Amino acid sequence: MSAQWQLRVNFRLGQRVTHIDFDAFTSSTEAGVTQKGHIIVVADGLWPNSKSLVSGPRDVPKATGDLAYRVMLRLDQIEDSELREWVSNLKLCIWIGPGAQPLGIPSEAGTCTAW
Repeated sequence: MSAQWQLRVNFRLGQRVTHIDFDAFTSSTEAGVTQKGHIIVVADGLWPNSKSLVSGPRDVPKATGDLAYRVMLRLDQIEDSELREWVSNLKLCIWIGPGAQPLGIPSEAGTCTAW
């Protein structure tokens, strides 16, 4: 039996969550499906629709004095073979140094890396 079924985890891929009831521990989708659980995980990518369900529609950026840059690289764009090999096996990379906190994660089913 897979771990998914042993833990009674139910994955619903390709669903758009339109409502989260934090008191009843339910989420509802665009298709009218309501899920109930102890933990609800909504993972909807770089520009999340679900963020407004949690923090409201007026969650605007706050100036902190820090800058953030995001780069998405397809593996086929990386010409250096050693770097491409390292990035293609990346699980998570965090480097905290003087004045910088780069974070690298695989994306797009491993065909891209996000920095």
